[in-house]
Amino acid sequence: MSDEEYRCPPYFTYKLTGLAIREYLSYVGEGYPYEFYICFKRVKPSTSYESVRRYFYILKRIGLIEPVRHGSSSKGGFDRTYYRIVIYDDTRWFAPQEALYPETRLGKRRYKKYIEAKRVEEQQYSPQVDEIRSYIDFNSIPSYLLPYVYRMLDDLARTGECYDDVVTIAKKLFETGNIQDVLIIRNILEIVDSIMGSNYSQMFDELMSSPNLEYLTKHSVEIVNKYRR
Repeated sequence: MSDEEYRCPPYFTYKLTGLAIREYLSYVGEGYPYEFYICFKRVKPSTSYESVRRYFYILKRIGLIEPVRHGSSSKGGFDRTYYRIVIYDDTRWFAPQEALYPETRLGKRRYKKYIEAKRVEEQQYSPQVDEIRSYIDFNSIPSYLLPYVYRMLDDLARTGECYDDVVTIAKKLFETGNIQDVLIIRNILEIVDSIMGSNYSQMFDELMSSPNLEYLTKHSVEIVNKYRR
């Protein structure tokens, strides 16, 4: 089979492997690791097949994809295993390895210290964040903002707070200058506030009322401290 015969999406919005796999499976319906590898290496040549296989394994382990059938390989050997998406809207697509192996987020040394100090927190806020996700239309969020939203929700699930994430998003919106993006984030924060009992939307309004990015950067800590509980 030549490269031209593989069912590659016209383009990949993301270069993060987890999100790219989601985009590929959304396009083909049912796909297999090697085909994704052939497609993805066009935009990320450093990708290895072993890495791709590992991502499919992790995504299966955490329940975001599932095997649906086997097909014969044109090259002989083992049959292909085809997968499909089980859960589309989930922050774990952004960093599936961290979802399965939380210690990768901290690094081995920091994780060991956190364990010894009993500072590793359970994701006790996951039920609330799952409810928040159910009200968010992820398809309406521009691709360049999705990673920021995923990270914000992930931090909410882990710690119950996302102050720094809101500041980061505000700075990004100052760069884009798109009022529609501001409204999208404002709506998400209103959902967060209604479920978590927080006041992020008010803080966001104050951050976005800054006259310029320089002012926002200089005074963001001061503004956040007004709203931090």
